[in-house]
Amino acid sequence: SLWCASPFDTPGEYCARERPACPQTGANWTGRAPAGILPVMDATALGPLGQRVMERLWRDGPGTVGEVLESLNHGSSRPLAYTTVMTILTRLLERGIVTREKEGRQYRYTAAFSQAGLGAEIGRRELRKLIDRHGASSLAAFAAELGDPDDELAARLRELAGRSERR
Repeated sequence: SLWCASPFDTPGEYCARERPACPQTGANWTGRAPAGILPVMDATALGPLGQRVMERLWRDGPGTVGEVLESLNHGSSRPLAYTTVMTILTRLLERGIVTREKEGRQYRYTAAFSQAGLGAEIGRRELRKLIDRHGASSLAAFAAELGDPDDELAARLRELAGRSERR
């Protein structure tokens, strides 16, 4: 994961690869979060509203569309519409990121993954897409390039590639 103190920054591949520090905050990209800084999730994974909805579910627990809306709009200068939050929750449901249970005439939505678990799940899904598009041999080649053959990540990637080739 890449880390940045800026709430406006998306994952800083640009910063991490081409700059010694984040251009917005001056924070160094060390691979470790400075105290009090949270990991920045890939903006393409959820989008800004999806990220806000998930943060609310992780922080406060399950909620109805109305409860999530009220929480997101509390103290906001730009309130969201009920239908906007309902659409975001429906899309997150379709992607398997939240679950819902009928409660009277409404649904109560729950995060399907912990905050840390969602990042891992998104990584698994992206890895599966890579294998589906380019074959398991591309993953095996990538694992071989990681360096140390005893590296746990490289070993897990080789194992996954082997399982995919046997399909």
